[in-house]
Amino acid sequence: MRFVRSIEGVHEYQLKNGLQILLMPDAKSSLYVVNLVYRTGSAGELEGQSGLAHMFEHFVAQRSSLLYPRLEDDLKEKHISRLGITSSDYTYYRTKNISSRKELEWILALDAERMSQFNYSEASLKTALQEVYEEIGNTSSKHDASLLRKTVIAMRPGQASGRNTLGDKSDLANANLNKLKIFWQSYYRPDNASLIVAGNFDNTEMLELIQARFASIPKPESVLQHRRFEKITQLAAQEISLSYRRTAPGMISAYRVVPVGDPDFVAVHLIASILKDRCQEKKSADATMTEKIGVYVTPYLDDSILFVRSLLPYGSGNLLPDAKARLLSLEKDILEHPFTQAELDRAKPEWLKGFQSRKNDAERYAVALPLYLVANDWSWYFTVRDSAEKISLSKVQSLAQQWMLDKNRTMAFLIEDETAQ
Repeated sequence: MRFVRSIEGVHEYQLKNGLQILLMPDAKSSLYVVNLVYRTGSAGELEGQSGLAHMFEHFVAQRSSLLYPRLEDDLKEKHISRLGITSSDYTYYRTKNISSRKELEWILALDAERMSQFNYSEASLKTALQEVYEEIGNTSSKHDASLLRKTVIAMRPGQASGRNTLGDKSDLANANLNKLKIFWQSYYRPDNASLIVAGNFDNTEMLELIQARFASIPKPESVLQHRRFEKITQLAAQEISLSYRRTAPGMISAYRVVPVGDPDFVAVHLIASILKDRCQEKKSADATMTEKIGVYVTPYLDDSILFVRSLLPYGSGNLLPDAKARLLSLEKDILEHPFTQAELDRAKPEWLKGFQSRKNDAERYAVALPLYLVANDWSWYFTVRDSAEKISLSKVQSLAQQWMLDKNRTMAFLIEDETAQ
C-alpha cells in the first residue's frame, strides 16, 4: 500500500491491486460510513443489455450469497442501512449506521466478498428481476419523472448516457447469470473502484482493516475498458410531449451544458441559482402565475443538463401556452437584462453553503465525492469550489448566453388528454 496525498481532511492511499482508498476521519462522529464506488453505470452497458448495471446493483447491495445467506435479515437486525445507487456514469454502495468496529469489519468483508466472488443463484436473479420490474412500474406512474427521462433520451439520441438506467423490459427479459457475471468481471475489480470510509478512527488501524480484506483480491490481467465519449451536437430547438388521460400538466426546458469535469462546470450551478431567484421574483410579482417553477442541474461525464421545470395544477392545460412563454422569456431576459453583480453575489454563498454543509456531514460527504471522483479526480470537488469563489460576472453571463440558446433547447410537455391510451 502506498500513501498518495491528503487534501482538507481526506487521505488517499492505493493498494497494489489498484484499489483507491479515501479515508475521512471525523472525531465528532459516533458512527461509520462506508461507500464503495465503481466507475461504471448504465452508460457502460452493451447494446441489448440495458438495465444490467442497475439490476446487478440489487445483487450487490442486499442479495444473499453463499457467505452471507441471510444478508437482508442481518442488516435489519444490526440496524445498518445499505443502499446501492446506479447512475449513468458510476455505481456506489453506501453503508451507514455502522456503530462498532465489529460491524465495520463485517461490512468491509461483505464489500470485499462482492468484489472478489460471484456467488448468486437463479432464485436471486428471479427476485432481482421482480424488484426491478416493480421499480419500473412505480417510476412509470410518476408522469413528471417519465417526462424527464424522455427529455434526456431526446437530448442524447443513440448515446449510451441517454439510456434509462432501469433498462428496457425486452433487454431485462433476456438477462441471465452469465451476462451478469461477465459484467461483474469487466467492471467490479479493484482497479476500477474507490473505497471511501468516514468516521471516528485512527488511519493506521483503518488501513490495516482494509488491507486485510482487499489486498489479496487480484488485479485482473485483462485491460480495463473505458467508455468512449462522443460529442453530441444539437443544431436546432426540438419539442417532444407525453400525454396521459389524467395528469398535472407541465413542461421542461432543457439545455445542454458542459460536463462535470469541465473548468466551467461551476457556472452551471450559479446560473441555475440566479434563474431560480428570477423565477421566484416573477411569480411574486404576477398573481396569475399558478405554476411551480424549479431550476436544477443533472451532471454527467459528457454534457450535463440544465433543466427549468414548470408544473401546473390539475385541469389547467389551457395555461400551458402562457407557462411556455414564461420559460422562453428566461432566454430573452438574459440578453435584455444581463445578470448583475448583486445576483451573482447572492448565488455564490448559497451554493458554497451547500458545499460546506456536505463537507461537514460524513455521510453526505462520502456520497458527494463519487461524482467528482469519476469525472476527473476526487480533488476536483475542491477545485470546483475554488472556481466558484473566483469566477467573474462577465464569465457567468457569457456562458449563460452561450448555453441558453434556441438551438440548444429541448422542450418537453406533459399533456392531459382524455383520448390518450
